[in-house]
Amino acid sequence: MKASLFGLSVVLVAAFTAACGSGDQDGTTSSGTAGTGTGGSSTGGTGTGGPSTGGTGGASTGGTGGASTGGASTGGTSTGSGGGQPCGGKPGGICESGDFCDFPDDLCAAADGQGVCTAKPEACPDNVDPVCACNGVVFNNACEAQAAGYDVQALGGCTPPDGQFACGPGFCAEGGEYCQVQLNDVAGQPHIYSCKPLPANCVTAGATCSCLSGAPCGDNCQQTETNFTLTCPGG
Repeated sequence: MKASLFGLSVVLVAAFTAACGSGDQDGTTSSGTAGTGTGGSSTGGTGTGGPSTGGTGGASTGGTGGASTGGASTGGTSTGSGGGQPCGGKPGGICESGDFCDFPDDLCAAADGQGVCTAKPEACPDNVDPVCACNGVVFNNACEAQAAGYDVQALGGCTPPDGQFACGPGFCAEGGEYCQVQLNDVAGQPHIYSCKPLPANCVTAGATCSCLSGAPCGDNCQQTETNFTLTCPGG
């Protein structure tokens, strides 16, 4: 009976030891597998991610854009005007129908001065500010003269509108204004003309240039009938 109990004890101890050993090994192995098996190296950054989708994007769409739509194909030469070509004076070029000859000094090729072909304006304001044009005709304003194909001119030669007298390319009111000329010393640039109100002592019968002695450049006055023009030297 004692031998049987001893044998049974040996069997139980061996089974218990085997069970514990097996459990410890399984715990260690499964824990190790969980730590290294599924970790971030197999699914991570080298899979289906950004490089394959991103790289194809901007490169194929971007570069084609600006080059085809940009200024070279649409920009400023499509109106047909010959802008910038010399005209008038010597050698005396002629502008295209969509241009007028713009003389920077507003002298309309006097002394063989040369102008530049410039596009005619497409629309003009309705204001009435009469000017004398290079063809000797008075237009309502400078824009309308240019739209008709003519630059303004400061040499006179146009018949002034009723009640006005010439002041460069424009006109001043008789009996109410005098013309002031500011000379421009820059070659090829126009003088500056403006109309100024007459002092009260100039709006009387028999008034002379002396009535403008207190005005700027009043010592350089020219009188034509009842009209006065003061000329200021260039600075």
